[in-house]
Amino acid sequence: LFSLSLPLSLRSQFAFKMTGLAYLIYALKWGFTTYNGLGLFALSLLSRSDASAPASHARAVLLCTTLGVASSFTTAWIMDRTAFPRIAKRLDLTLAQFHVANLVVHLLPCALVTRWEHAPLAAWHGAAAALMHCLWGSI
Repeated sequence: LFSLSLPLSLRSQFAFKMTGLAYLIYALKWGFTTYNGLGLFALSLLSRSDASAPASHARAVLLCTTLGVASSFTTAWIMDRTAFPRIAKRLDLTLAQFHVANLVVHLLPCALVTRWEHAPLAAWHGAAAALMHCLWGSI
C-alpha cells in the first residue's frame, strides 16, 4: 500500500537505493575482504610485540591475503575499465565516493600489515593465503 501512494519516480529511486543497500549487505556478508578485515582486527588486538610463532605466522599469512585483496580488486580496473563505475552505480555512490571507499577498505589495510612484525615470508604463507581464498570461494 505504501509504495502505491508514492509517485513512480520516488518508488524507482527507493527501489534503486534498496538494491544498492542489498548489494552492500551481500558484499559485507560474503566478501573475502570482510573476512580478511576480521582477521586483521583479531590480530590487531594482540600485542604488536607478540612474537609467538602462531601470531607471527598468522600475520605473515594475512600480509599475503591483504596484499592479494588490494591488488586483485585494484587491478580489476585494468581488466575492465567499466568495473568501478558499475560497482559505484550499484552501490549508489559517486565515483569519487567509490574511490575513497576503495582506498579505505582495500588499500589502507596494506599500510597496517606491512608494518606488523611477522615471520619471514615463505612460500607456504602465500599457499595458505591462496588456500583460504579458494575455501572462501567454495562457500
